Amino acid sequence: MALTPERVTKRNVTSCKFPIESNEYTFRDAIIYALGIGFSTKDECGLRYLYENSKDFQVFPLFGIMVAGPSVINLLALPGLKIKQERVLHLEQYFEQHRPLPPQAKVSNQVEVVDVLDRKTGSQYIFR
Repeated sequence: MALTPERVTKRNVTSCKFPIESNEYTFRDAIIYALGIGFSTKDECGLRYLYENSKDFQVFPLFGIMVAGPSVINLLALPGLKIKQERVLHLEQYFEQHRPLPPQAKVSNQVEVVDVLDRKTGSQYIFR
């Protein structure tokens, strides 16, 4: 549903159905992420995240947030909201992982706006 500025209401935004986004990653993506957050082969536990042939290789748990990133960015482009990305402030995030991420996978996710709060200088969107 395309929203025009006069149709942007809390009810309309929270009832929007966003498309399911598909993405895939490999162990290479997970290794680059681990390097980016500071793991090193000099660290005692670094090889577990940096060397795919390590007997205990695993994907760093917070990498799952990166995989969902495109869906969150697409939320900012919701027609009618006129969200200026330079004015967006990321307040907090909650992440729950039920099992370890595999070294490579195809994933699908869908963003859902669950609430819109009125603030003095704008709006706060809560989504999952």
